[in-house]
Amino acid sequence: MSRIDEYLVIKAHGIISRLIPVQSLIQIAYSKELRDIASLLMMTEYRSYIDKIEKLTASALNASFKRVMINRFQSLIHACSGIDREFIIEYLRILEFENVLKIVGEKIGSRSSEEINIIPVGVESINYDELLESRDIEQLIRILRMHDPYSEMRDEIVRRFIEDRNLLLLEYEFYRVRYNRLLRLISNFAFMEVRDLLRKFIGMEIDILNIYAVTGPMLYDFSPELIRLIIIPGGYLLSEDKLAKVVYLRRKSEIINMLKGYEDIVRLIIDKRETEAYLLAQRKLRKEIMSERILNYATFFDVFMCLKLVEFEYRDLTQIVYGVEYDIPRDILQKNLINY
Repeated sequence: MSRIDEYLVIKAHGIISRLIPVQSLIQIAYSKELRDIASLLMMTEYRSYIDKIEKLTASALNASFKRVMINRFQSLIHACSGIDREFIIEYLRILEFENVLKIVGEKIGSRSSEEINIIPVGVESINYDELLESRDIEQLIRILRMHDPYSEMRDEIVRRFIEDRNLLLLEYEFYRVRYNRLLRLISNFAFMEVRDLLRKFIGMEIDILNIYAVTGPMLYDFSPELIRLIIIPGGYLLSEDKLAKVVYLRRKSEIINMLKGYEDIVRLIIDKRETEAYLLAQRKLRKEIMSERILNYATFFDVFMCLKLVEFEYRDLTQIVYGVEYDIPRDILQKNLINY
């Protein structure tokens, strides 16, 4: 047994055991109506929140899914302490960032106030009401930077965002802060046993985000200089130097050749099939994670795997309810699941 807390591993295994089986997810994807989805989920952890829904919509169901995901993450946080707890909190931070980006989007006019549905994560150092009540985007950013982890935002990015109101700048800066903090944590001796694996999978996530960014100049005429600013360090296969060169390329074959290891994903992005690229990337990540399951049993890798599998289930259920609400053909919908 490694230095990992046995209770934390047991908790992670318990959460994994309660995830919806793949075949059941596919069955849910074939639902005719949202009420059919709600009915199929009545024997799961989602029931306690679905029962409270007054008007059944995709958005209401999605909020239920998010609350269950947060509860699962919180149960892991409460099951540990020290650096393990810090890692899970930083992993969960992505949901806090999503909330902040919704508020910022409303402030700059790219999102209506009706679209904002803030579900607290439980690890925030900020007050969402204070952000919502800020008089303008400049004050909002000042409030943010008074708190951790937003104090790690770079001055240049903040200045460019305030000037350009480009939400992509802020989104990628949040990603950069989050992944930097995760990578700093796993450099600790406590993660020595699984450090290389965690670096690999965190690095793969970074690579995929960077691929979307650096293909932007060729696809959408984004400024290469701006995209170079948002490249996230710490990738697995793709170095910052290589990515910085890609932003100036315009030939598809050259870009694909530079982004070796992700050619199939890059081709889909270049063909503007971003949704398919996202699914392929997540499936690739899931397959790689599951392949390490047996060899790294009863280590912190079990906890990391739990975090990812919980997130994958949330993403799939979200895809299903919106697909049913918008009447996406069910054969296409089930093929759009990460767990397919």
